Amino acid sequence: MTLKMNLPKSVWTALVMATSLTGCASYHTDSPTHSWSSDQATISEYRLDNYDCISDAKTEEQELKQNTAQFQEYANCMKKRGYALRTY
Repeated sequence: MTLKMNLPKSVWTALVMATSLTGCASYHTDSPTHSWSSDQATISEYRLDNYDCISDAKTEEQELKQNTAQFQEYANCMKKRGYALRTY
């Protein structure tokens, strides 16, 4: 049995777009797992230290996941620079 639907092309286009948008809207990003605090560092100093420690851990920020060797190396670097780790 074949179901034949004679809907206008604009209706089909709208259905395809709605389905696509629903898929994009349900895309989930990981929520933050940690943050750093320092009483002495400025925002610029923090950004530089953070970048240097990520580079030293040979990883990228979006790949930094807790409980990995790279995160531990990164965390040790930040702690040595005077930052306190807060986890969520």
